[in-house]
Amino acid sequence: MGLLILEEEELERIAAISAQLANENQHVISDIIRLSNEEEFLTHGIKHNSNVTDVMIHGIQPLTPEGGYASYWNTGARIFGKLYGDRLLTGDSTLFRWAHSNDPDAHHRYMTLALARYRDLSSLKNKTPFEQNGYVKIAQAVPPEIVRLIRIDVEMPGLDRCNYSTLAERLMLRELHSTMKYSFSPGITSIKQPA
Repeated sequence: MGLLILEEEELERIAAISAQLANENQHVISDIIRLSNEEEFLTHGIKHNSNVTDVMIHGIQPLTPEGGYASYWNTGARIFGKLYGDRLLTGDSTLFRWAHSNDPDAHHRYMTLALARYRDLSSLKNKTPFEQNGYVKIAQAVPPEIVRLIRIDVEMPGLDRCNYSTLAERLMLRELHSTMKYSFSPGITSIKQPA
């Protein structure tokens, strides 16, 4: 029982820190963690906005050579990062790192996140088992027919880079939560701020 309580405490600390970073309600983040673990949702960041069209046509390719030519999909709390003492390490976070585009311009901040359900990967043979609050390694292409892409485009001249990122993350969190809770289906959702 002690380990379960500790794990719940850790999940709550991750949710609290993430809520503070993204300026979002902690309940939304806790619910994303719960939904991912219970419904076996996986998230994967698309680092280059310029690759979104290829992803829509060909799916997520196993392009990580240092990881053995695989794609890595985060689950549960790992979507936000990993606790290290009182700090949240976000180096492998889907939300705080991998979904942020490397090709923003002066007036835009882009984020793209892929969402899938582990059960929909049944035809893929080269994958690791689902791991709550961890990751799944997939060593073959994940077809676009089972992926939901969520794209955020924030255009607000005058905001500094940090505020751009926080606004984009908050929009992403709200859409990710809504999609996981109410409307998951393959396809794409694009949100532009301002509309």
